[in-house]
Amino acid sequence: MKRTSKIGIVALCLIVVTTLVSATLLQYFGQVNTTMNVQQSIQIGEKVNTEIVWKNWNEPVTRDLGNVVHCTDYCYKLWIKNQACKSATVTLTDVVTNAPYMDATGIDIGHYIFGDSQTIELIQKNVVFGQSPWTPLVDGKEATLTFNTCGTTFNWNIETNANLEGYSLIYYANYPEYWTEGPVTVIGSGLSGSYDGVTMPFADDENALRSINEDPINEDYEHAYGAKFWLVPTEAIVGNDVNWGMAGQFLFETDLGFYLDCDNMSPVCLPNVYPIFDTTVLQPLSTYCWISCYHVAFNIMPGIYAFETTLNAVKVI
Repeated sequence: MKRTSKIGIVALCLIVVTTLVSATLLQYFGQVNTTMNVQQSIQIGEKVNTEIVWKNWNEPVTRDLGNVVHCTDYCYKLWIKNQACKSATVTLTDVVTNAPYMDATGIDIGHYIFGDSQTIELIQKNVVFGQSPWTPLVDGKEATLTFNTCGTTFNWNIETNANLEGYSLIYYANYPEYWTEGPVTVIGSGLSGSYDGVTMPFADDENALRSINEDPINEDYEHAYGAKFWLVPTEAIVGNDVNWGMAGQFLFETDLGFYLDCDNMSPVCLPNVYPIFDTTVLQPLSTYCWISCYHVAFNIMPGIYAFETTLNAVKVI
């Protein structure tokens, strides 16, 4: 019995000594405590009063269109921004959440995203009235026009080797009929500037309503619908039109363009123009306008219709 007790006492002493030695060792050699507020790469925003309020994924934008009828296009504006350092491809999906018999037949929805810039070559052409298209003038003046697709102002820049002193940049609309003269919108003079104007083309501009690539015009433009931007001698601008006797000095468009005025919270409907200037790729650190247009058929079933629209994005590798 005594021998057994001695062994137990020795073991107890060893355990105590081992515990005391371990307690004196360092548990780690340094420490960093990090906190971060992670932001979404892609966000949508809506204007509240004069400020854009950006929403997280679980904060939906809610809107009630009220009473809608056939013949009127209902267009609404939001914003999308890419905060990431990589481009992203986005898709928009509509899901019906309420409709008579859960059938939304008769409602057309179009979503369009606008941003980045456009470039159009402006050139002198062989002006032959009564003939189209007008061909480029050999050794004529040329200029490259670059402008933003959407913004609070139309910002343009012109690059050229030609002498364009005394020229002005204009938007030339064709309405109420294509061959009707004018009207002219003077954007500015010089080789760059900002113009605080409305969306171009106008909704009733024939170039927004009919394809310029078809008879009787027969152009071969990348964009069949849009606005005509010209460079003309300032002295050729007469009232609401131009002096066609000086047309040989004009630098005409080689493609049609589009500018969306982001100040206008009730955007006009341009059903032929919007789809061809729409983009699905958001560039890094860029903000875009998102236009949604709703149209109902003449014989649609009346009732309450509701949709949930979701935005998804995938990083461009």
